[in-house]
Amino acid sequence: RNVGDALGDMAFFCDIAGMDATQFVTKWAVEADSAWGQYAFCLYQGGKNLCWGHTGKQVGRESALGLGAGAAQGQCSSNEETGSWISFPDIGECPAGAAVGTEGCTWKAKPVRSVLAGCIIKDRGLQEMCSQERGHAPMLRSAAIFVAALETSDPGRGGCPDAPLGGPGRAEWIVEV
Repeated sequence: RNVGDALGDMAFFCDIAGMDATQFVTKWAVEADSAWGQYAFCLYQGGKNLCWGHTGKQVGRESALGLGAGAAQGQCSSNEETGSWISFPDIGECPAGAAVGTEGCTWKAKPVRSVLAGCIIKDRGLQEMCSQERGHAPMLRSAAIFVAALETSDPGRGGCPDAPLGGPGRAEWIVEV
């Protein structure tokens, strides 16, 4: 799968694809080896992360859209202007209960909570904030809305209600926050 930090995911939410309000957004707890490889195009199909253009087991990383001030498209840079995109090749996933690094595994992740994209986009105002910040990186106010929506289910703190994790036939946008 491909994920992004909150700032990096603004390239998807605000620019590239937009979002369907009926889709789900999942916050993941991720542990990864930071000897970053080349970012890859990954799709989650048939229960596996299928990646193209990757560097074997290494977790791939780049600045969102490959932009920003960092060398090698932000592979090892802070990516403060654009955020980061990360790719997780299936062959690098750690077996259940194994620590990162065990037998060469490079990452493990577990879902923390899911919310409806519509809550973030419409109810919490991400769509409006994106329109104000689009083309003016870094999109910090948009990313802050995104983080708050996934951090808590309390609407008074900018949170969105929990949606069930997983389930057949559901589209998910995946984020690492």
